[in-house]
Amino acid sequence: MTRLTALLAAAALGAAPMAALAQDTSTDAPAATETAPMTFDDATLTAFVDAVVAIEEVRGDYEPRVQAAAEADRPALIEEANMAMVAAIESTEGLTLDDYMAVSQAASADEDLAARIVAMLPADMQPQQSGETPEG
Repeated sequence: MTRLTALLAAAALGAAPMAALAQDTSTDAPAATETAPMTFDDATLTAFVDAVVAIEEVRGDYEPRVQAAAEADRPALIEEANMAMVAAIESTEGLTLDDYMAVSQAASADEDLAARIVAMLPADMQPQQSGETPEG
């Protein structure tokens, strides 16, 4: 089940540095573990999945560019990607950046919610399951 949460986190956030920059003013928010589990309606989750897909498109566009860029050019390119990801979230109908972050944080702590979101992802973003977990 931890892999499911990790997959969701990776899909939801694209790349960790990019997501971290998007939440620069949320340091005074209460800890999610101290509150009751949040519930989200299907419309919010559908909008969240739409945002995840948009973020993956941005990540897919920027990742090779960042990797190919000179070391000195990477920070500016990563910042550009961050801004594009935030814009992708904010342009998703029915979802704010705060909503996106709330769903993402809740899914990181709630395996049932994470599974529900993963099930809503397009087929090409679904985790590959072999039927057995690798040993070791």
